[in-house]
Amino acid sequence: METLEILCPAARGPKLARGSIAPPSLASLAGRVVGIIDNSKPNFTQLADALEAEWRSRWAVAKVVRVRKHSPAVGAEPEVLARLAAECDLVVAGIGD
Repeated sequence: METLEILCPAARGPKLARGSIAPPSLASLAGRVVGIIDNSKPNFTQLADALEAEWRSRWAVAKVVRVRKHSPAVGAEPEVLARLAAECDLVVAGIGD
């Protein structure tokens, strides 16, 4: 019999740079704006589509803002990160192959 290990991505405690303040957890996604950083790896678009559909139908997310990086090897531009920080309540950075 095979064993399936399920991992929870939730942090057990904030690991922040000295002097940083952890943002409060969201009690609900209803009415929130969620951002997605597509790192341009193969198949991430399909994952992001599925996530967006689930967030909208199951958790009543108000809006999803998507940005796509030029390359998986390079971080998002500071202007893109600033835009997401200003517009979104939560941002997910994803990978996929």
